[in-house]
Amino acid sequence: KQFAGELHDSVGQELLTIKNTLTRIAGSQQPTVRGQLAEVEKAVHRAIEEVRQISADLHPHMLERLGLTRTIESMIRRTADAACLKVDSFIDPVDGLLHPSEEINLYRIIQEALTNVVKHSHASQCTVHIEHMVSQISASVQDDGCGFDPSAVAGLETTGLGLVNMAERVRMCGGDMEVKSAPGAGTTLVFHFPLRDRERWQS
Repeated sequence: KQFAGELHDSVGQELLTIKNTLTRIAGSQQPTVRGQLAEVEKAVHRAIEEVRQISADLHPHMLERLGLTRTIESMIRRTADAACLKVDSFIDPVDGLLHPSEEINLYRIIQEALTNVVKHSHASQCTVHIEHMVSQISASVQDDGCGFDPSAVAGLETTGLGLVNMAERVRMCGGDMEVKSAPGAGTTLVFHFPLRDRERWQS
C-alpha cells in the first residue's frame, strides 16, 4: 500500500510536471518542433496513465472504502457491463476474514478469471460464487464458453490465460486452484482460501 502511494505521488507527480512543461514550451516553438513536442507529451501522458494503473493494481483503494465483498461485486458489474456479458454472482459477506494481502489476491484472482472469460471463452454467460465455509473461503468462476484442454496448457506461461498467475496468488495464501474444462464444454475455475488465525495478523 505504501509503495503504491509513493509510486503515484512521486513518479506520477514528476511525469505530470514534465507534461505541463512540454505543453508550455510547445506554445512558443516552430510548427515542426511543436509537432515533435506533442508526440513526447502524448508519450508522457501514457506513462502517467500507466503509473496510475500500476498504483491501483498494487492496492485497490475501493477495498478500504467499500470492503472486499462490495468491491468484488462492483468489479463484476463493471466487467459485465463493459463486455455485454451476463454474469450471475452469489457472494457471501467475506469482509475481514482474510489478511489484507489475501483480500487483494482474492480480488485479483476473480478479476483475472473474468478477464479470461471475456478475452478467451466466447461465453454468453458466467457465474461467480464466493462462499464462506467453516475453515475456508471457496470461490469459483464458471462460464459456458468454448473451454480448453487443461493438460495442454499446464505449466505454460505463454497461453495468455493467466492461469499461472492465479495459481501463484492462491498458493501464496496457502490455498489451491482447480481447473475444470474441456473443449466445447465451458470452464470452471475453483479457488480455496484457508481461513487463518485472524487474531494473529490483526494484532
